[in-house]
Amino acid sequence: MTLSVGSERGTDRSQTSNMWACLVVGLCCAFALVCPTAGDAESTSSAVPPIFHMSLQQKLVASYILGIVSVLILRPM
Repeated sequence: MTLSVGSERGTDRSQTSNMWACLVVGLCCAFALVCPTAGDAESTSSAVPPIFHMSLQQKLVASYILGIVSVLILRPM
């Protein structure tokens, strides 16, 4: 009986660390979506450094990943 309790605790820790990883990836994707788009007329006068200017393809990938991560985070609820 104690073996099953120990394995349940290990699974709980794994799920918690996976949830934190999903949350960090989701925040990174949200940040990428908020960054200015490269090539816009407004992006040249932006206060954001040019390294943070994302292309349209990068923003599409970030939005796709954010959708997958949001499903993974909201599914356990």
